[in-house]
Amino acid sequence: MVRLRLLPGALAALALVSAATLLPGSARAQTAPPGITVRGQGTVSARPDIATITLGATVRRDTAGNAFQRAEEMIAALTATLKAAGIAERDIQTRQFTLQPEYGRSTDGPAPVVGWRAIHTISVKLRDFDRIGATIDTAVRSLGDEATIQGISFGIEDTTAFARRARAAAYADARAKAEEYASAAGVRLGRVIVLDEISSPASTPETSPVADGRGGAVASMPAQIAPGELSLTVIVEVTWAIE
Repeated sequence: MVRLRLLPGALAALALVSAATLLPGSARAQTAPPGITVRGQGTVSARPDIATITLGATVRRDTAGNAFQRAEEMIAALTATLKAAGIAERDIQTRQFTLQPEYGRSTDGPAPVVGWRAIHTISVKLRDFDRIGATIDTAVRSLGDEATIQGISFGIEDTTAFARRARAAAYADARAKAEEYASAAGVRLGRVIVLDEISSPASTPETSPVADGRGGAVASMPAQIAPGELSLTVIVEVTWAIE
């Protein structure tokens, strides 16, 4: 987005004096001097340093109580196994728990409840990507045919340094664009009047789904996992006065 506010010499001065004379105080304060406004974008690519696996159990039983109890038992056992494998408790978090009826075919009246389904998933954060395959295998072995592997997301745990580089690149991009417009208009850039950060790197890691399956259906997937790179983007809007 580009906004160019430019009035030639004497006409500009006359317009500004007239505006200051005629406008009330609040409107006068909102009157901006002539300037050039542009948006700049800076993007930095970096390899992720954390992987988050979402996995758990999908249990179907005849009653709600049985489904709930079985799901809880399975996740408790899985959590204990993961902790025994060296995964810290702070890196294991509940992501989803649902308990809902399953209905049969209705012949006359409301459809009958034929069973209950409980879904309980947890997220496991890993900083050693070599452990991804072993963690998934552990879940599949622990949960058996009721295992659910919902996906893997990769992220950067601390984006501070990368965001700083992206901000510098975004400002440089905006400055270069503004210089082009100033040159085309026959003016020079003055001081920065306004600088707004429109967007910055999201805290939520990008998601790369690996599977949404059951048991052995996901047992061969880990060998195909590649973290790749993530792009962190900052967009700024800057207004320069013109001379």
